Amino acid sequence: MENDKFEDELLLTQTKRIIALQKAGKLVVSRYENYGIPKIEDLGMSEPADYPGSYKIGKSGILIYENNSGTYIYTPTKGEKQPEAINNYKVLELAEAEYDTGKEMITIKHKDEMITYTGISGRDYHTILLEINKGLTNENVGIVVWRIIVIVSDAVKNHLFPYGNPRVTNDETSLKVTGYAFDENTKALVYLGVVGYKTSIESLKATIGQGKPVSLRVPMEQLETLLPFGKYLKVIKPMPEYESHHCLIINSQMVEGNWEPDNNEIYIAQFDYEKSIKDQIVNRLNEALVIPFLQEWAETIWNAGIDYGFIEEIKTGGDCLRCVKVKIKENWQELVEKLITSESIVI
Repeated sequence: MENDKFEDELLLTQTKRIIALQKAGKLVVSRYENYGIPKIEDLGMSEPADYPGSYKIGKSGILIYENNSGTYIYTPTKGEKQPEAINNYKVLELAEAEYDTGKEMITIKHKDEMITYTGISGRDYHTILLEINKGLTNENVGIVVWRIIVIVSDAVKNHLFPYGNPRVTNDETSLKVTGYAFDENTKALVYLGVVGYKTSIESLKATIGQGKPVSLRVPMEQLETLLPFGKYLKVIKPMPEYESHHCLIINSQMVEGNWEPDNNEIYIAQFDYEKSIKDQIVNRLNEALVIPFLQEWAETIWNAGIDYGFIEEIKTGGDCLRCVKVKIKENWQELVEKLITSESIVI
């Protein structure tokens, strides 16, 4: 086993200045990216026109520029309602992280807690440190990591993605992806599995629920902007051993029993090797169409649907092994009649 380390001395110095101000009773706010503390827009103010200076934040308080740290000091107005970022304000603490390259795991020890990030890969320690601190800031943990102890081990953890863990982002947060399915032609988001802190997951769920696009970055592939559509089922489960949650965001048209008459497509996915899409095709078609399908037709119906363009593969990765789009507004009755006439299927 070989150990290495990466340190950000500038981040260490800057954070120490902020902590000194905080310990003197100051509420420190940043103009730009200072990890762990609120930014001025978190107080409801856009970027100041003049810099430096002092500014009123509505009736809630005043910002005054602090030259030594390049930050602002916020003084709340007594008796006035304060922004959430101030109500949840935390004094920062410095911390170190251990990065096991074999296990692809970051571990941060803080007091009696253990914060763990999994699915970490690569040797770009600067970017890894940035991502760690962004996550800690988004979760308002009150910790800034300035040093990574790198443990280069021979233990290799098998994972679903050969070139490293994909991430999905909105304007507020970034989460590790466990699986996905989307239409490469329309960029329609069909399925997304993510792991992370609950507040970050809630932010992503809200973005998708509002029909706003999210970005998917898969290592060694182009950045994709995915577009939500229709309704989504969302299942979230805690992962106590990792201080995280696992969430599945599934378009209702992928879930049996959730098809609606105005839908133009349904989606059929395969998540394990026991139940293939062919095994599901007849049940899903019987749910969505008026004409009946027999189970013994599955293979023939599948092949004919592919040939006629009624069934199309869509892009998948991770725990979603395969997914197809089934165009249920096409003339399936005519197709079945042709198959019966040609004696490809028998009633």
